[in-house]
Amino acid sequence: SMAASTVEAHLLQAENLRLAQTKILELEKEIDRLRKENDELFNAGQYIKEKSEQWQSQVLSLEQEKREIKETLQSEILILKGQIQFKDNQVRETRGKNEELENRLKTDFRKIRVRERELENRLELSIAEKSALVRAKDESILDLKRKLDQVGLEVENYRLKIQELNRTLEVNQDQFKKTVRALRLALAQLEIKDETLSSFKKAE
Repeated sequence: SMAASTVEAHLLQAENLRLAQTKILELEKEIDRLRKENDELFNAGQYIKEKSEQWQSQVLSLEQEKREIKETLQSEILILKGQIQFKDNQVRETRGKNEELENRLKTDFRKIRVRERELENRLELSIAEKSALVRAKDESILDLKRKLDQVGLEVENYRLKIQELNRTLEVNQDQFKKTVRALRLALAQLEIKDETLSSFKKAE
């Protein structure tokens, strides 16, 4: 009968509405989850960016220390060479003195040569120490640069993942909008059928 068909239609509409509402809830949960994951990825990206800036600052600091070590080494070399040159000049001047000063000259000459050897040894030792420091700084700088390169790759991976999540979010939001439109249309049709049914009853 018409009443049975109407009831059956109502039941079908009610089931469709229930399914649409369930789908909407599922989509809302998925969107919330994706938003949360997006926020977590964004925070992780910010942390990596901060670490990258910190390491970049350390690289600049190490490069500055390396420059300062080289400048100090060059200054020390100039000072030591000047001292050696000064002693050599003293030797030449002493050689020009008379026999009366010859013994002292020999003694002074031996002392000067000992001093020269000491200065040369100090110079070689200083060069070796500074060179070792420079190598250590170079290795630290290379290590930090490798870390920066790795961080750059990780930041790019996070950026690509965030883009993919945003696309997924947009697709889910579009599906959500379509489901809402379908639900509204079903509700509107249900209201029209209710009004039609009321009209039939009044007519009877």
